[in-house]
Amino acid sequence: MKKIFALAVALFVLATSSVTDAEVHFKDLKFADALKQAKKEKKIIMVDYYTDWCGWCKRLDRDTYSSNELGKFADDNIVSLKLDAERGEGKELSAKSQISGYPTIIFYNADGKEIHRVVGYKNAPGFMQEMMAAVDKK
Repeated sequence: MKKIFALAVALFVLATSSVTDAEVHFKDLKFADALKQAKKEKKIIMVDYYTDWCGWCKRLDRDTYSSNELGKFADDNIVSLKLDAERGEGKELSAKSQISGYPTIIFYNADGKEIHRVVGYKNAPGFMQEMMAAVDKK
């Protein structure tokens, strides 16, 4: 029985670790801290401005950000943040950026200047092209 339990635990760890690796990893940072990290790591910043009621935002999370290829590219090149556009820092930054639809994803250089913007849902291949274009503008 102990061997079966140990095997089940090992399989669970393997299964969840591969799922965790196959996605964009969003940081729990303030924008100012993301700027510092981007400068230090020579990356750009991606901010996904979303709302709780946005269906396309949820689909972007579920279908696009779960891509293994997308996740690897983002981890290598981008400091990724998700900010609720109706709360806290997200509300202030989305107003400053004149966002009128969701999802809106804005890419910033390490100095905080907007370099690329995506409005609306994109599938994984389409979003990969957008991320590559943003990284090229860095």
